[in-house]
Amino acid sequence: MVRHVLKPSADTLTRWLAGVCLACFAASAAVAQVCAAPGLGGATTVTLANTLVNTYYPGTAAGGAAGAAVVGYNSAVPRGAAAAIAAGDLVLIIQMQDGTGATGITSPNATNTPAYNFPAAAAGTYEFARVLSVGVNLLNLSSNLTNTYTQNTAVANNQTYQVVRVPQYSTLTINAGASIVPAPWDGTTGGVVAADVSGALANNGSVNASYAGFWGQCGCDTQRPDRCCGANRRGV
Repeated sequence: MVRHVLKPSADTLTRWLAGVCLACFAASAAVAQVCAAPGLGGATTVTLANTLVNTYYPGTAAGGAAGAAVVGYNSAVPRGAAAAIAAGDLVLIIQMQDGTGATGITSPNATNTPAYNFPAAAAGTYEFARVLSVGVNLLNLSSNLTNTYTQNTAVANNQTYQVVRVPQYSTLTINAGASIVPAPWDGTTGGVVAADVSGALANNGSVNASYAGFWGQCGCDTQRPDRCCGANRRGV
């Protein structure tokens, strides 16, 4: 039986998805939604630190509607592992940001710090799906979506989702000193790591999404420019 477990890290006030480890590495019936092609990727041994196993694609304006068996994805800008989505693959569809119904709270330093916005009720909504066929920036799925996924960056509070290719291993061994990590969240994709293991898992290393997730609120103290957001900003 294919088994899934959800292991989220600490979240932020905005309830946007933060460094998340969505891994099918232990039993949890609550998340065992879809069996695509268990063991399709064969037996795998991870020998290196910071190994990427997922391929990440941004959502599109086509989105994905609850009750429909199709979801949009931007095939032109993959990140992470080299493997592209193909028929028979397992994918994770996850709403990363959602400003629907958000209310603004202005910080004390309103000139330099944007407002926090919450609640983001749909952020973190996700499901696994099996790909029947691949169209032009569209994935045809084996069953209807349970949730709705929205991509709209034209609004003040971004609504973004991503489609993540999930490898399907017959067995998985992570050697000592080796690790599986996500591509860091870049404002569009990343920050999530997921795999499907139908047989034995030997984790002698680690699966770690720490500091790879949502960046958190960006601020700037004019007296301490080193604390401003920039190249050194860090995810949670």
